[in-house]
Order: sequence, then C-alpha cells, then structure tokens
Amino acid sequence: MNFSFLMNSIGKKVQVERGGPDKLEGKLVFIRPDFLILETEQNGYVYVQSRHIKTVSEPVIPEIQANQVNMEEKNILPMVEAEDFTELLRKLRHRLIRVNHGGPNVIQGVLIEVGDGSVTILHQMKDFVHYPIYHIRSVTCIYKKNENKQNEMKQDSSRDRGLNELPESNVSGKARETSSRRNECFKIDYSGRAR
Repeated sequence: MNFSFLMNSIGKKVQVERGGPDKLEGKLVFIRPDFLILETEQNGYVYVQSRHIKTVSEPVIPEIQANQVNMEEKNILPMVEAEDFTELLRKLRHRLIRVNHGGPNVIQGVLIEVGDGSVTILHQMKDFVHYPIYHIRSVTCIYKKNENKQNEMKQDSSRDRGLNELPESNVSGKARETSSRRNECFKIDYSGRAR
C-alpha cells in the first residue's frame, strides 16, 4: 500500500493498527515506499513494513505534549535511514533488534545476516533463527544503555563495600594484583585521568 497520503502527517502522532499486539503509537517520522518509521516513547524508533499495515489513525484533536524530552534524555538510538526495507535490515546487521512488536512471533536477538528473502537472527546466544522478510511486520533497535548504567552502579557500590575483593585462599597474589589493576582502569574521572 502506498502511504504517500500521510506526507502531511509527518511529525504528528499516529496509531498503526487499531488494537492487539501489533498496535503502535508514536510520532510519524519518515515514509518510504515499503516502510514507515515511528518514534515511540517505549521503544524509540520502530520500522514498520507497509505491506502488513491494515490501519493508520490520527487523532482529530492534536495532543499538546508538555513533557517533551530531547532524544539524549530518552536514550534513543539515532534513526537509520534507508530507501527500502531490505536495505534498512542490511544497515541493522550486527545490532540487537526486536522483530515484530508483540504476539507469538516476536523475537529479540542480534541480526546476523540478511539474505534475499530472509534474515538470520542469533537468539539468546543459543539459536540461529531464520525469519522470512515477508513476515516481518516491524523492527526495533534495542537500546541497553540504562541496563549498563545500573550494572556499573551496582559494581561501584559493591567495590565500595569491599564485595569485589577475592578471598585470599582462592586467588594467587599475581591474580589479585591483575584484578585490582583492571578495576583501576575503569575508574576515570571527567578530566580523562585515571584514578
């Protein structure tokens, strides 16, 4: 389906699908011949393949968003631009993605390969899943920055309490020395000097 009639809706809030697991709400950012790009609050940029879209709705009365936050505060990856959906998938190679928004066919993993009619996704570091491109409804890049920050904060608090210290009986002196040097490498203040 050609969505050129939505050109005047770029930058406005839209809803793709009326309900169910494939329902998406967000700002329409980009229109290509075979996919749309929505910026959503929950998932950042979502790339929706046009052939699977049944409905697109716009609110009659535009919503005033008083709490708009810039992209850096939302931790959204930059938008990937492509001429068609296959090129988009090729540009997403080696990234952590979610295929389809919800329902039984949602899968999350690293996009390994893009072939003529299918993609290969490394799922949970255990399985290679081959997914026909035709059946991909949407693709979202997964952003894990917040999770990494939380892990760093946990490690810092553990180090402060001495929980990262290894027992003397289990580790030789050389290993303890290497371990403490490794921890020092990650302590960098804003001036760029190691502490």
